[in-house]
Amino acid sequence: FDEFPNDIDTLMSEEQEALTNANKELQRVKDNMGKEEDFIEKMSFPSKKDVVYLNVRGTFMIVKRSTLRICKDSVLERQFDDSTWTDQHPDKSSIKKWSHEEVTGWAKRHA
Repeated sequence: FDEFPNDIDTLMSEEQEALTNANKELQRVKDNMGKEEDFIEKMSFPSKKDVVYLNVRGTFMIVKRSTLRICKDSVLERQFDDSTWTDQHPDKSSIKKWSHEEVTGWAKRHA
């Protein structure tokens, strides 16, 4: 019986340490969730007006208009300013679907 209380004390200490570690892990997960929510909020588009569809040398991109306006007094900042910007909606009918042969032919002609 003399060792029984020591065993219980050891088990209780281990239990307390496990709970402390679990609490730390839970807090870490909560912090990461907050960071992820902030990231999603920053990356989400509040309206279609703020979405810009670009075709840069054949690479299609979708960006936030505010991203293009980061550098103040730049050409892009002026081009996408509220006073000159009009809503842009991609016209799906203007996008041509190419076959493999058409792409290959185009690449050969422009190589």
